[in-house]
Amino acid sequence: MIITSKLLEKMLQIFREWRVIKLFTSKITQRIPGFIFESNHHHWLLRYLDKEEVEIEPKIPVAINFLKPDINKTFDWIKKINFLWGLYKREKEVAIKEGHYWLTARSNGEIIGFIKFGFGKVFVSDYNEILQFPPNVVFLYEIYVAREFRNKGVASYLINETCKLCKEKGYNKILTYIHSYNHPSLKSFGNAGFRIIKRIYYFKIFDITFLTANPADL
Repeated sequence: MIITSKLLEKMLQIFREWRVIKLFTSKITQRIPGFIFESNHHHWLLRYLDKEEVEIEPKIPVAINFLKPDINKTFDWIKKINFLWGLYKREKEVAIKEGHYWLTARSNGEIIGFIKFGFGKVFVSDYNEILQFPPNVVFLYEIYVAREFRNKGVASYLINETCKLCKEKGYNKILTYIHSYNHPSLKSFGNAGFRIIKRIYYFKIFDITFLTANPADL
């Protein structure tokens, strides 16, 4: 269950302005066990597919097969590189049921990364919730490029090619979220035409989840 609250968002604004209170509360919450209290916050980004055209060329050859997505190949590669937080059980279950795209990217025949995006119902691991997105919206929930292939424009290229595919399929909006400290990802998505539209705060107190906004309404 997700509860959104304008009052909660107002309280957070006050905490941000009162730095002493913010420091005090952060030290308290760091000592509370995760099963009692959890929190995080992310930038949510948006790209309108029917308004923006972007062309990106990576510095190395990159291929991604959108025509015959084999989700198991992506699972296998994620396991191979021991990327454990990229393979949550519930996330996999929902992705398979809803027909989401989990695709590997290759360069000269070698897998160098993956991209995951879906529509309709999506399990968002950072909220531990299934969100229902509108019919015209795609949720891009992860992209990963192996370290030795980074800084070559690969991530932005994969994101942009995904946007092209989704536009062809009739979608007009793509949403994603990124931790505020993840500057490389923010840059990659910015290069691919995404813009930050909101910061959403998440809190879980025992089994009750609070969000300062519902991402599906953005």
